[in-house]
Amino acid sequence: MNEVKDGISMLGDNINKIAEITEERKKERDKVTEAQLEISRNQLKKLKCTLFGNIVKIWLLLSLNVYEVN
Repeated sequence: MNEVKDGISMLGDNINKIAEITEERKKERDKVTEAQLEISRNQLKKLKCTLFGNIVKIWLLLSLNVYEVN
């Protein structure tokens, strides 16, 4: 009977360890996901700035050409 109780106790301990490890891994994955999202956000901001800069350059070039023709 003691062997059964010991086995059940060991099983419970193992389940708790698995749950702890699973939670730790989830936290690590969440950290990695958040870091990837931050990188993507920064890349998007950079692209938006570049796009805006290019639009301004094109607008300036077009407006200079309009004034040169007149």
